Amino acid sequence: MLDVVAAAFMDGWAFVREATCFYLVRPPYGLSTKVTVDESTVRSAVAKHGFTPEHAQFSTWHELLEFLRSRMVDAYRAAGASFPSDGVGADIIASLPAGELHLLLEEVQANLADGSGYGPAAEVAADVLASDAASTDADLRRRAHDLLSHARDLARKHNEARRALRRMIEPEAVRQCFPSAAQAHGPEDILSLGESIAARGTVLPLGAR
Repeated sequence: MLDVVAAAFMDGWAFVREATCFYLVRPPYGLSTKVTVDESTVRSAVAKHGFTPEHAQFSTWHELLEFLRSRMVDAYRAAGASFPSDGVGADIIASLPAGELHLLLEEVQANLADGSGYGPAAEVAADVLASDAASTDADLRRRAHDLLSHARDLARKHNEARRALRRMIEPEAVRQCFPSAAQAHGPEDILSLGESIAARGTVLPLGAR
């Protein structure tokens, strides 16, 4: 039996218990990308990194991964359902009078209370700032600017938490995927090499032919 014990559904990340083992799974989903973790990592993710305790059981990995895909879509819809988006929102916002934009900002701010939905919130705030109504309403500009700053701060904290969790997990993932290289060079050196290759966009040294 597979048990989802903690998750951050908007990211698609989840910790899964199988018998006495714990795994982290994250997009792109696949059994080859799951990483063995300690139970202490799960506790830390819940206590410090925004994961919520869960209890969802599945008989197969296929069922579990389909569940995670579905919940990730649901989380995005829930975060953005009341917000215009995808370009259409900018046109709608541009046509609204200042009074309605104030109400919209109040609604968006309320949706940020649980710390999620900062992406759509930032889009709405930016669209309000670009509207004609904001150009003549100083209070509307201030509120939209404050909302944009708040949304960006939530995004920064979210990204910092994910980076901290990756730093805990990725050395073990390297040891599992490249045991010989990790033993010879250490997982930190291999991760540094991977970051260097990603930055160059090629496995060849710069200037190589």
